[in-house]
Amino acid sequence: MNVIVIGQTSYDITCNLTEKLVEDRKYRFENDFKCPGGPAFNSACLLGKWGIDTYLVSRINDDNFGKAAKREARICKVNLDYLIEDKELATPYSFILISEGKRTIFNVAGKSNKIKYTIGINNSDYILTDAHEKEISLDYFASFPHAVKIMDGGSFNNDRLEVAKKTDYLIVSAQFAQGYTGEIINESNYREIFTKVESINKKEAVITLGEKGLIYRCNGVISIMPAYKVNSIDTTGAGDIFHGSFTYFLMNGYDYYTSLHLAAKTAAISTEKIGGYTSIPDLKAVLQID
Repeated sequence: MNVIVIGQTSYDITCNLTEKLVEDRKYRFENDFKCPGGPAFNSACLLGKWGIDTYLVSRINDDNFGKAAKREARICKVNLDYLIEDKELATPYSFILISEGKRTIFNVAGKSNKIKYTIGINNSDYILTDAHEKEISLDYFASFPHAVKIMDGGSFNNDRLEVAKKTDYLIVSAQFAQGYTGEIINESNYREIFTKVESINKKEAVITLGEKGLIYRCNGVISIMPAYKVNSIDTTGAGDIFHGSFTYFLMNGYDYYTSLHLAAKTAAISTEKIGGYTSIPDLKAVLQID
């Protein structure tokens, strides 16, 4: 079996702030942490590292950031034969500020050019997309109608909604759910909001809540799965690692509930290290830890 991962790659520059952020003030950092990242890149690296035949469909140029991303992806055994050729777009990059284990991301993505993309892959069993590439994602969905389609829904917009409607597993953040429904999730309305999100694809849906866990439906019951408890220092890439590991467990025959549980554990463990793809846990460790 193989998986095609479609979406954004970026280069992450992370700094750790040890005091409260105050407006109109200059901050000096003695150290930073640099590595490739982005939703699709991180998910693809996990899948490749864990032994899945993985193809990354993303806009990565031949600039310094892009070369670094390609080098690390190949180390993780990710196939880069079907990248999106957009020579006028620099590889996106992000500034990430960590404070008390939480991160704020400033993503410099540039404006993607509309280009002609030809699908060269002959078959696909699973497709994971972050919906940054709406047209290409929908083309892959149409080309491989029997593939299992999973979406990583970060923030909400109408382009991502179009992709979301055609997925089998719609896994979105609280930010996406709140953008779609216009309501803030709380203890009294989370079932109502979940039902509205679930109606988008009319199949399986999940709303991730970070350290508060996730909302899901199993055997007809909408519930909150508590987050796995860890000593978190950096949440960068945790959502991407969740999506990649969820896809892995589905591909390897785990049932829906177990796939969610193990993916949540994998994502939580990743926050104990700094960085995105650099914090991908070892599969054996995930399966051994209680």
